[in-house]
Amino acid sequence: MWFKNLIIYSFSEPLNISVDEWNQLLAAKPATDCTALQEETFGWIPPFKSGQLLCEKVNHFLFIAAQHQTKDIKPAAINERLYRKLDAIKEKEGRSIGRKERERIKEEIRADMMPQAFPVSRKILAFIDTQNQRLVINTGSATDADSFTAHLRESLGTLKVVPLWQQITDALHGYWIDPSQKPTNTEWLGELSFQMPQDSTVKARFNNLALEGITIQGCIDDGMRLVQASMEFDSLINFSLNSKWQFKRIKYRDKLIEQAQDSEDPRTDALLMAETITDLLAAFQASNGQMLDAA
Repeated sequence: MWFKNLIIYSFSEPLNISVDEWNQLLAAKPATDCTALQEETFGWIPPFKSGQLLCEKVNHFLFIAAQHQTKDIKPAAINERLYRKLDAIKEKEGRSIGRKERERIKEEIRADMMPQAFPVSRKILAFIDTQNQRLVINTGSATDADSFTAHLRESLGTLKVVPLWQQITDALHGYWIDPSQKPTNTEWLGELSFQMPQDSTVKARFNNLALEGITIQGCIDDGMRLVQASMEFDSLINFSLNSKWQFKRIKYRDKLIEQAQDSEDPRTDALLMAETITDLLAAFQASNGQMLDAA
């Protein structure tokens, strides 16, 4: 279990629920397959293949997982039937179709196709750091993260979380302008993306360019802000970080993965991964605390 993308939340109020209670609450909304007329389902599954529990505690981390199943109905297939239907109506009745009727026909076509549509399942993993009061979701999609937290809140009855460090929106650029603010044990890699604050369509991207290059400084002089960058932490983990505090394209270095190879228990990998991510976030938290103190 090695998370590839991270969207992270902080608990604004501690969630004091025992592991037994977690399992009882999640068991009330288990994963199910889509019925003939359902377009999607969302429910909880065991985070580890070798386990039966819906929530497992490893050290001070709680691991959970969800299954999101959707019917694979291609928009192109719907539109093909829609255009044939519209052409048939126009030819038979000699009239054009209004927007509302067009949408109604489109939904009817979707409903007709639903029983034959093929369901596709995706597993979304997460862990709760009970010491630091964080929820870490293995996804690069804000939509998936919102869906995950919404269903978790419904299952638990409460879930008071906020996006991690939402009050610091320009930290990445700040790290670049003032290297002393950059988190400890982090290094820039060769991918950078800049954007003009007043016009998000004005962008500049660099790959494997010398970090001290004149071109990069020119973007900053023009008022552009650093909004995404590839970085390395402690020679253990590489990632891309954006200004929304989403960690993407995570790659774990061999020397880290090798530490878990002596064990066949996936919980060993999960714990090592969670501890590494916790250390990574601690480095950023220390740096961001300095930024807040200076503000």
